[in-house]
Amino acid sequence: MLAPYGRIVEARAPAADVARILRSGYAAWHEQLTKLVDRAHSEGDMAACADPALVARGLAAMVDGVAIGMLRDGSRLAKRRRLATLRDWLNILRQTG
Repeated sequence: MLAPYGRIVEARAPAADVARILRSGYAAWHEQLTKLVDRAHSEGDMAACADPALVARGLAAMVDGVAIGMLRDGSRLAKRRRLATLRDWLNILRQTG
């Protein structure tokens, strides 16, 4: 017979695996976004930024928020509004001052 904490550890194992996979996926995505932000800046398509990784993290947060909002209510108008918000944010980043 397992101790009660043994059952908790067993129950957490799959969640820990999922968390590890998600962290790995987000890390890879963040790395790609950082490279894209850095490239966009170096090619003159984006305003100068002190830290491309910070901009990439903000972009990832914006995309996550848009995705969650779409999943939450799913209306076409809401989708258009959220995508417009994302486009506006990207346009701000593109401004070269």
